[in-house]
Amino acid sequence: MARVTLIKPPTVVNMGSFSFNNSVPPLGLAYISAIAKAAGHTVQIIDAPGEDIETFHPVHDGSDSLFMHGLSLTDILDRIDASSTVVGITHMFVHEWPLIKDLARSIRARYPDMFIVAGGETPTAFWWRMLDECPELDCCVLGEGEVTFEELLATLDAGGKLEDVASLAFRDEAGKPRKSAATRTRVREIESIPRPDWGAFPIESYLAQQFSSGVKRGRSLPMISSRGCPYQCTFCSSPAMWTTRYVTRRPEDVADEIQHYVECYGVDNIDFHDLTSMLTKKWIVRFCQVMEERGMRISWQLPGGTRCEALDGDALDALYRSGCRNLSYSPESGSEEILRDIKKRVKLPVLMDSVRSAVARGIVTNVNFILGLPGETWRGVWETYKFILGLALAGAHSIAVMVFSPYPGSALFDQIHSAGKIELDDEFYFGSLVRSGRTTVSYNDKMGPKTLVAIQLAMLSTFFGLQYALRPQRAIKTLYHFLTRAKQETNMEQFLSTKWMYFRKRREALRGTRAATRVLPGTPFSAHRRDAA
Repeated sequence: MARVTLIKPPTVVNMGSFSFNNSVPPLGLAYISAIAKAAGHTVQIIDAPGEDIETFHPVHDGSDSLFMHGLSLTDILDRIDASSTVVGITHMFVHEWPLIKDLARSIRARYPDMFIVAGGETPTAFWWRMLDECPELDCCVLGEGEVTFEELLATLDAGGKLEDVASLAFRDEAGKPRKSAATRTRVREIESIPRPDWGAFPIESYLAQQFSSGVKRGRSLPMISSRGCPYQCTFCSSPAMWTTRYVTRRPEDVADEIQHYVECYGVDNIDFHDLTSMLTKKWIVRFCQVMEERGMRISWQLPGGTRCEALDGDALDALYRSGCRNLSYSPESGSEEILRDIKKRVKLPVLMDSVRSAVARGIVTNVNFILGLPGETWRGVWETYKFILGLALAGAHSIAVMVFSPYPGSALFDQIHSAGKIELDDEFYFGSLVRSGRTTVSYNDKMGPKTLVAIQLAMLSTFFGLQYALRPQRAIKTLYHFLTRAKQETNMEQFLSTKWMYFRKRREALRGTRAATRVLPGTPFSAHRRDAA
């Protein structure tokens, strides 16, 4: 049987941007660990953020704003069990690639015989570039990873051929990247996959520090109630990762898992990480009934965005009674023309009604937008601006406006890359971290980077200025929660708290109090501890 080391690399953050991406418990890797152990393999976990959750290392990008959160690469190398035969690295976002590439090179230099594999959203879509740029990387798992990774380990144990493993990318005899001929069918019964192996992770670090994707409402763990998404939005990489098959778990099984986390870890809140949460009213109502019947008095939220069609008054009543306190909607645009172009099947009047109903029932709402999509016109910008004004009048609590960045695996990335408008360098990789407050690139022919930032700031300032003017008690409550650190209720409070943490950690790191060495231009993407002077 294999001896496997699974690695969650440090989280890369841009502290100078209006957006933020906190480190959260690595749900995908916890599933992989569970299935590897169930197959009889020995598994070691190295969770870089969780094992050093207080530390941020600066990475030189000319502005002292790019940081990595958690263990340094040297720390990770020192922790790898020298007897491991396989190293698996989870890779979710494209901005992590320069770091992961350097990590793979460092592992190969120290442990030349270990088999190195990457899996996740980016390897699924970007395998051709990753295998070309990084000869130290042996293969990439494509799509839903549990069964493929289990088969890969069995194949390596038996001395088999990589090409016989479905949904795998590797190099052929000539050294050229290619995919295996067979594509694996999606798992239909998610309950057949072992639950996440949180016991192998430093989960208490995340719980105690309240590092989570949603608003901080106590000790939080991530979960999924479904996998996949039936839609084909052109800006999204989900069709490449999951196809368009949407599979839900039984509501009772989801409630069982929540109850286990309450009893085992003392959680107060659940963040659902579904791609498309709560898609049908029937599922919503049944899940809420189960939660109420069991008397589980915890909060839960949908921080990643959800559809509005099933969230009418009755469904929202059920959501609130069962503990739902935060909802994010993702229309992406207020322009019907843009929505058609990006294949975003959303009805804006229905969404507006759902927002009003959610607010009336005490559910905190956030609405997400993308600015600067290819083909977006000034008319489209004005329509989105008007829709944002309507949201402020309707009582929505916050909005997020992000400048468009093409993700590998999306239809828009393929279109823009084929047209020769993307240079696959560090500026592109890290560009997705600078989608708010400042940006250096625009993929819209009518609006440049500075114009997009000006529009973004105008939309945000108009929304928050108007909604706080209409509801001054919200501004007072936001300020109180920020100053007392007692709790969070809205995305604005989450933003203020995170940016304050970034400010303090950035100052500590640059002063050397957290012992970090800056990387100079031209050197590998890594950071190494040193003792503070």
